[in-house]
Amino acid sequence: MAPSTMTTTTETTKTNGINHLDAAELPSKIAPSSMWVDTSDSIKADPSTSVKASDGPVGDFGWGPWKIQDVLIPPSAGRGMIKKYHQRRTLYQYIFLSLAGLWSFYNLENTSYRAAALGFLFPGAGFTAVASPTAVAAFLLTLVLIPLSIFVWFAMGGIAFPIALWIGSSFMAGRLAQDTLFEQSAALWALGCFSGITWLMNNASSLNAAGYSKAQERNKYLVQAVEEQMADAAPAPQSGDRELSLETLRHVQHIIERGLSPRDDFSFHDVIDQFQTGAIRYQLYGTIDALSLYQCHYVPGFHGYLSKACQNAIEKSLQKRIMSYWKWESIFGRFTLSDWDPIKKDALEFVIDDGKHYKTN
Repeated sequence: MAPSTMTTTTETTKTNGINHLDAAELPSKIAPSSMWVDTSDSIKADPSTSVKASDGPVGDFGWGPWKIQDVLIPPSAGRGMIKKYHQRRTLYQYIFLSLAGLWSFYNLENTSYRAAALGFLFPGAGFTAVASPTAVAAFLLTLVLIPLSIFVWFAMGGIAFPIALWIGSSFMAGRLAQDTLFEQSAALWALGCFSGITWLMNNASSLNAAGYSKAQERNKYLVQAVEEQMADAAPAPQSGDRELSLETLRHVQHIIERGLSPRDDFSFHDVIDQFQTGAIRYQLYGTIDALSLYQCHYVPGFHGYLSKACQNAIEKSLQKRIMSYWKWESIFGRFTLSDWDPIKKDALEFVIDDGKHYKTN
């Protein structure tokens, strides 16, 4: 008697816009055999050696046979080499800037220049060297503005705001400088800043080590978990029998009506800010994504008003009131004072969210 089988389907987008379903046969129950690697001892003892010792396939999910190293978390996972590169570059820049500030503080004679140079170590540090009541108030104000400027940076990509606060506080410290300065402030700031950087680096190293240890712990059971998932997998539905429930169809109808709404009609949308995830553009992109996925998986041969709804939402998202945010992000985040075309560079959310799903149908 032939073993029972389950069918998995993979969807392939053809050039004519019609999706065809290709079926691959898999055993519905996978009994432990020699093709599976015994993970009880080898992986627990040394995950890296178990990967080298056994190279058998873990399963076939319709994408070709997987090797055991494709299931286990590799040692390179989570190392963040690009992140480390940028962090290291930023650290070198800060060390150069802070050392230049310390050298200037101890070698220049003009107190205004010395106070301004101390501000290179930290926003507002120069105010502590001036140590007047006005300078102390300015220092406290700078401390309040630091998280606000970082929030604006995060909210709209305006990196110009924390930079302006840092440079502006140094300039104001120089303006407020008097004939004498609080000389010990430089040593205190140097000790505090470099100690803080050392702590951050050690903490990051500890977190990376903990992440690596967690990956090794997970490797002890990942292969067995894949075996269980393969053994307990439910048969895929036959091709062509996908149907939406009545409730889901009503949701689709609502999204289609939203997509077909007039160009200037935003009654379907929540109008909040236009920089974060509450922006209208994300609501329009969500409409396009939902309709495109529905068309791809359930009605690949139908276009009509469904495609029209997607096209209308794309055109709606290109209006000035929707895309004007890019002008301010370009000015304060990329220092671009002209040619704020969002398609030329960096506006990936439009190209990906708007283009990829609609164009694949």
